[in-house]
Amino acid sequence: MTDIAAGTTASGRPDDRIPSVLRFTTEIVAWVATPWALADRSWLLAVASVVLLIGPPTVFATPGARPTSLSRCQVG
Repeated sequence: MTDIAAGTTASGRPDDRIPSVLRFTTEIVAWVATPWALADRSWLLAVASVVLLIGPPTVFATPGARPTSLSRCQVG
């Protein structure tokens, strides 16, 4: 359940759907547009841009963005 005025859920966490959707959309646009733009110059640049756009965010993910242990997950 969400408290619309406060923007929090029943668990006390802020409702973070809108920032998540904006981040997802931005990343998808970057993953498609950057290699597409660089492909005219060099296919190696296009491949390198994909590696650079996807690699570091995967390795250096935002701490606390998702649960890292099973103890935080609720089952049932």
